[in-house]
Amino acid sequence: MQIRKARPEDLEGCIYLDSIHISQNAQGKGIGTRLIQTVARFAAERGYTKMSVCIVRGNDRARALYSKLGAIHESGFTDDFGDVQSQSEKLLWTSLESFQ
Repeated sequence: MQIRKARPEDLEGCIYLDSIHISQNAQGKGIGTRLIQTVARFAAERGYTKMSVCIVRGNDRARALYSKLGAIHESGFTDDFGDVQSQSEKLLWTSLESFQ
């Protein structure tokens, strides 16, 4: 696992998708996919060229969705939530063209 701090060039042209939470009874209906596609199109229309999202390692369902939509592993890192640390992963869409 690669652990490093974010560099300024990581953010250039990149919009950060902070989080998506779909209620359990609504999962599997394409809502998450449509939300991600909408955000990506919104970002591309405003000149962004990349998009990133961070997930906690082990969130296989989210990782599978993001990967299906073209995100790739960019880096791993330890995330601090107050007194709790988690192993996390940054995923990156290197291009938003496929969403247009």
